[in-house]
Amino acid sequence: MSPKKGSTIPKDEDHKVVTKEYMGSEADIILVSTDDIHFPVHSYYLKAASPFFRDMLSNPNLKESPIPMDAASGDLSLFLDYICNAPVDHVSNWPQFKKIIELCQKYSCDSMIDRFRIRARDAISAAPWEVFCIASFWKDVKLAQEAIRYFGSDFSTALIRPHLLPLAFAQSCDLGYLLGLFRAMIPPGGYYYTQHTPEWDAVAEKFAAA
Repeated sequence: MSPKKGSTIPKDEDHKVVTKEYMGSEADIILVSTDDIHFPVHSYYLKAASPFFRDMLSNPNLKESPIPMDAASGDLSLFLDYICNAPVDHVSNWPQFKKIIELCQKYSCDSMIDRFRIRARDAISAAPWEVFCIASFWKDVKLAQEAIRYFGSDFSTALIRPHLLPLAFAQSCDLGYLLGLFRAMIPPGGYYYTQHTPEWDAVAEKFAAA
């Protein structure tokens, strides 16, 4: 049963409980990850972050506590860090970043998605391929084009060729965006050859999702 408004959550000896400074001792709900890690948190943060949480937690018929979340503990921890405005290091792990975005979309955390868009643009020069992948996930052609312009300035982007692209790179990107990128890389003569060095500004101009 959910704790009453203003009540605190009793100590749980049967589950691993994650506590962070911003959670405080007055947390009034518990979220539980898919690997059964419990996160006490103030419902205020969740309600402020999302109309989904606001409606759910304001429902007088809500009786379930802890509330199960469709996220592993590492992902849920980072998700809550963003929701509660805790200091967060740059997310360099693309699979985890993608999961956080999926959580934001699933739970209608639009303000967090806007923050991620700002972070993505700030990271373009340092991680253009990762930002291109993020753009493909958001279906954001403009952001993808901005990232493509920086492909020539990053060593790892030397592998972004149809005959060189590692499988891990290909799997991290939406297929339609990847095909669109390869099509935009075809030279004006209409024939791609392995020694061709793309003009990334021109590729960015031509790029469109397949």
